[in-house]
Amino acid sequence: MIPVNRRRWHPCWRVIPTRLPRVNIYARVAPAEDFGELDAVEALTNERVRLQKSSPQFAVFRGATNADIILAPFAHPNPSGSRFSDVSYGVLYAGHKLKTAIAETCYHREVFLRATSEPAMFLPMSAYRLDAQGEFHDIRSMRDRLRRVYSASSYADSQPFAKKLHAAHSIGIVYDSVRQEGGQCVAGFLPNNFSNSRRSQDLLYLWSGSKITDVLFLSSTPK
Repeated sequence: MIPVNRRRWHPCWRVIPTRLPRVNIYARVAPAEDFGELDAVEALTNERVRLQKSSPQFAVFRGATNADIILAPFAHPNPSGSRFSDVSYGVLYAGHKLKTAIAETCYHREVFLRATSEPAMFLPMSAYRLDAQGEFHDIRSMRDRLRRVYSASSYADSQPFAKKLHAAHSIGIVYDSVRQEGGQCVAGFLPNNFSNSRRSQDLLYLWSGSKITDVLFLSSTPK
């Protein structure tokens, strides 16, 4: 039996790729007064917008600032799967601390870049603060019991483990980070348990051609 515990992480952290400097792509093709109409056209094929219109659990985010940061992993599940998803449903991953989110994303960026032998480059990233709360299945401090679920190289056991919880209407899992000693993470199965998304930090990951060698902190925004 996996225990269920109420967690309140205000904040937790999500780090995602970005583009620096930020550019409004519409500015290249139309005057500012047409941006609203262009947004409406883009929304016709935007999966996140469609979900907000068709699903009550997504509708609560309509008009919310930075809602995309919360909705994106549910609208666009990782096509390669992840530790707690076999691609049949989306999962929002976040670290309890920023350094944990950085460690997790550095690992996954490295896997992605090695797959195509990418040359040395800078990777612009943005860190967002989110508030997470709810009654999550809690597998922290259970590595010995769930050794295969915590595998550092295979999701063969963690995906079916999570799928059973998801099918039983779990809202998600809190667990020990596999990439940062002492870190903790949350894998959310529902968007409703996350709120108050705000951009906090711009970063640069330094990819050497074989690994990420450094992380530069570029700026911070008001909390």
